[in-house]
Amino acid sequence: GARAWLDSPEYGQAKPIRHRTARARVVVVPGL
Repeated sequence: GARAWLDSPEYGQAKPIRHRTARARVVVVPGL
């Protein structure tokens, strides 16, 4: 699930990039 993914080492290394992507989605999705 999402929890396992958030706790994964891969997420820890890609945190800055993933955070930007997630934030962009939060902005774009409501617009649609």
